[in-house]
Amino acid sequence: MPASRYIKLSEAEDKKLKDIEENPGLARKVRLRAKVLRLSYRGMKVTQIAAHVGRDDGSILRDFNRWEESKIEGLADGKAAGQRSPLGEAEKGYIGEKL
Repeated sequence: MPASRYIKLSEAEDKKLKDIEENPGLARKVRLRAKVLRLSYRGMKVTQIAAHVGRDDGSILRDFNRWEESKIEGLADGKAAGQRSPLGEAEKGYIGEKL
């Protein structure tokens, strides 16, 4: 079993994450990521956090990685890979003109 991993926060970071966690205007996933980080900061193990929030350990560890790499910006959802538009730039321009 790997060593326990915890997130360390400054008081200012903890306050900012609390504000994000409690902001109903933000996406649920963003608020959940803030909660996950704060629970770790308070000493909960990855497996405990995962059970508490209903996610798997890997998801919690990805949240930790996102925080360590990008801090607050890492809480936002990334751009999902989707199907490319069948329209080229010329077609998009034409449709944009007509609209």
